[in-house]
Amino acid sequence: MSLPSSLVEAAKIDGASHFQIWYRIMMPLTKPAMVTASVLAFITSWNEYLNALIFLPSTKNYTVALGIQYWMDMTDEYNLMMTAAASAIIPVIVLFLFTQRYFVESIATSGVKG
Repeated sequence: MSLPSSLVEAAKIDGASHFQIWYRIMMPLTKPAMVTASVLAFITSWNEYLNALIFLPSTKNYTVALGIQYWMDMTDEYNLMMTAAASAIIPVIVLFLFTQRYFVESIATSGVKG
């Protein structure tokens, strides 16, 4: 909704269809915001603990955080626990490294004009 309507009007004057306006103008402008929202949603679901603890009845459907906690209750080997906790963050770091350009672009374009 914050995209300028003058872009849509200019595209209509140039003869673009609604699909062309959406695909060639709106999608490239909203891509950084959509990628940022997707990354944040993935991180939220990856780190889910309390809802999964309440609603998942069996251990085979546990999230990563619940699996580590379940495993920690069964063993006293702290070196393996720390290895599991450190390796659980690797997918989040890899995802952020691949989408960092969009993430930073989304933050940079959200500034206030003045």
